[in-house]
Amino acid sequence: MAAGASSPTDAVRTLATSLEDADVAGAMSGLAPSEAALLTDPLEDLVGEYQRLGVFRDDASADDLRGISLTAENLQFDESAEERVNDRVVITKLTGGTLTFTGNADELPLAPEYKDELVGSGNTVETHTVDIAEETDEPIRIAAVQEDGEWYPSLFYTAADAILQQEGAAWPEESVQPQGAGSPEDVVRETVDAAVAGDLERVLALLPPGEMSVLHDAGPLLLEQASDFPGAPGAELTDLQTETSDVEGGTRVTVTAVTVSVDGQTFTVRQDGDCYEAEAQGRTERMCGEDLVGMMASEFRGAMPRQAAEMMGNLAGGVMEQGIGVVTVEVDGEHYLSPVRTVTELGLTVLRSLSREDFEAMTQGGF
Repeated sequence: MAAGASSPTDAVRTLATSLEDADVAGAMSGLAPSEAALLTDPLEDLVGEYQRLGVFRDDASADDLRGISLTAENLQFDESAEERVNDRVVITKLTGGTLTFTGNADELPLAPEYKDELVGSGNTVETHTVDIAEETDEPIRIAAVQEDGEWYPSLFYTAADAILQQEGAAWPEESVQPQGAGSPEDVVRETVDAAVAGDLERVLALLPPGEMSVLHDAGPLLLEQASDFPGAPGAELTDLQTETSDVEGGTRVTVTAVTVSVDGQTFTVRQDGDCYEAEAQGRTERMCGEDLVGMMASEFRGAMPRQAAEMMGNLAGGVMEQGIGVVTVEVDGEHYLSPVRTVTELGLTVLRSLSREDFEAMTQGGF
């Protein structure tokens, strides 16, 4: 992980200058450590899956992914106009200098067949330069956060600040305080219970500090906008069964059975291998991966190539077999639900469900 800086402006300037000729992991490591880990932790698994699917070359490495670079020259900041969100978040103002973006498709670790299909044989290098003073009407707002006494640029706070600016809203003066649960299973259960009860403040509090602090700081505004969210009146989670497994940076909690009561009616869904059983009002329906393959082939016969229909069935069956999981993390002895890691794990679940033939059918079919 890259070292931080002594001030917000120095943090942004350091990141900009370090992006020249940097690989993806190196570029991401210049962000706040809590955010950088979200982006770099899954890289090795993602590269491995794309190699298995034949998209990346066998020599592709998570430590040397290239293709895009940024060159910054003569960057100027208006430090007197910095906006302090709180004691650890500052919005810097970039007012001048040039940023040159270069994309080089030849540096992408694509396998030859995919490189020909996705890149083609034309110009593989594209460059675009932005003169900040001439081409922007307002200073570019870039957020910096303080972690462990040092300052780092923040992708999440920068994005959130841009949304607030677009909506004409200000950062709230107070924040939602994070409060985790006692175990990975408990945080999943408490998150569902809070959502069903319409307690969105508790849902936000169960998000991890650091990687999701941006939602804690924006939380009062989010809660105000969602003040009429009713939850699910009449519904109650009466049973939740899970299995846990280690993933990079956290714990995957896979739901194996769930029972919900709605207005006195009980509904249960449970996993059995690559099959799911749904039980309600004394009736049980069972659906397996191979059933989905047949259904897809029959449903879309003539509307799409057979290989594409089989791919969709195999994808659904693979996801069913692995189960739907969320990722939790532990911070200072408490457990929190990580939405970014959960989305990443869902993407990996999809990739793990595909074969080379499935992926070829997907790309050739225009999906």
